[in-house]
Amino acid sequence: KNCLQFDNFLPMILAAKEEIELFEVTTSKTVSNARELSAKLLTEDNFTNRVVSVSYFFAKNMDMNDSQTLSDLICAAFFTHLGYTQIEHRLSHKPEQEYTDKEMNKIKKHPGYSHHLLLKSGIEISDRCKSIVFQHHERYSGKGYPSQKHGEFIDQLALILGAISHLFEFSTGRVNGNTLALETVINRIKNKTFSAGLEFDFGDKIYE
Repeated sequence: KNCLQFDNFLPMILAAKEEIELFEVTTSKTVSNARELSAKLLTEDNFTNRVVSVSYFFAKNMDMNDSQTLSDLICAAFFTHLGYTQIEHRLSHKPEQEYTDKEMNKIKKHPGYSHHLLLKSGIEISDRCKSIVFQHHERYSGKGYPSQKHGEFIDQLALILGAISHLFEFSTGRVNGNTLALETVINRIKNKTFSAGLEFDFGDKIYE
């Protein structure tokens, strides 16, 4: 509530950092990378760190508490938009609702680009983490991209990351060009109030 009231997520970001740094490094390379990334990057309030920390606590609130699962999500949240580096810079700063069909087709390629860059980099992270990155724009009804997966065929962690990312993207105007208080966005989702570009399609478990 304080983060929402003051539009300052640094307390939540630092709380996530403190917990993640306690993960056992010997569990896996993904867990070790999650610790390293969090130690170095979760130090300021920015878009990516908000998505990482809120996704982390959201998953814990759904009783996902083991460090491997959480680390798959943490690393995916840090890496998920790497693919934008392969797309014209202006498109990543243009509201989604203003894209032409051609521009939207380019944007829809970014999960694949992110996945490809992770494979090319040789970084030691789990296949599940890479899959979350690839699937983070899939939607429960099958209307997402890039593979139009639906329902239980989508990793639950990808749906969590997609939902939290969308909250902050909509709030900051990346969807329709209009900034909106995050609390208002949450209430619109809660009440299923139609707003152009606002998505609800993440499955009942996440919606609840």
